[in-house]
Amino acid sequence: MALPVMFPMSAAMGARMLAEKGILATRLSAIEDAAAMNVLCLDKTGTLTENRLAVGAVVPFAPATSDELLRLGALGSDEATQDPLDLAILKTTRERALVGSTSSQRLSFVPFDPSTKRSEVSIREKVEILRILKGEPQTIAALTGTPWESIAQEVARLSSDGSRVLAAASGTGENLRLAGLLAFSDPPRPDSAALVGELAKRG
Repeated sequence: MALPVMFPMSAAMGARMLAEKGILATRLSAIEDAAAMNVLCLDKTGTLTENRLAVGAVVPFAPATSDELLRLGALGSDEATQDPLDLAILKTTRERALVGSTSSQRLSFVPFDPSTKRSEVSIREKVEILRILKGEPQTIAALTGTPWESIAQEVARLSSDGSRVLAAASGTGENLRLAGLLAFSDPPRPDSAALVGELAKRG
C-alpha cells in the first residue's frame, strides 16, 4: 500500500536536492526521464557557444570583390532589426572602413522573413535603383538563376565547421547577379569542451 506513495515522495526529494544545486525540475517525472536519457539535444547558440556572431569568411564570386561583397551585405542590413547577422556584417564593414556611397539612398527595406528565407533592400545609386538580396544560399541562387550545383560544394565547405552561411546578390529589376557567400562563426564557450566530455563520460 505504501509503494504508490513512495514513488512521488522519492521524486519530490530528488527535485529538492536538484533545486539546492540550482537545477529546476519542471515536473517530477522529468527526474526519471533524465536518468534514462541517452541522447541529449542542445540549442547551440548561447548554450555551447558565446552567442557572439562574427564574419568568419568572405567568398566573392567574380567580378565582385571581397570589399564589394561586404559593402552589399552592409547596404542590405539594418541595425534597427538587431539581427545578429546584420550586426556582424555592419561591425566588419566599420572595422574595414567600408562605408556605403554617400549618394546611396534607401528606398525600401524588407527584413529577413523565414517564409522567403531572405531579406531585400532597394537603394538609389545615382540614376539606378539597385536591389540587394541576402539570405539562404539555395534561395538566392535560384533567384539569380545560378545553378545550385555550381556553389553547393563551397557552401558545404564553409558550413562544415558549424558556420552559418548567407548568400548576397544585387542587380536592377530581375537582372540579379550572385555576388558571393558570407560565413559567420560563433566561438564556443570556454566550458563547452569540458561539458561535452562530461556528458560523453556519463553515456
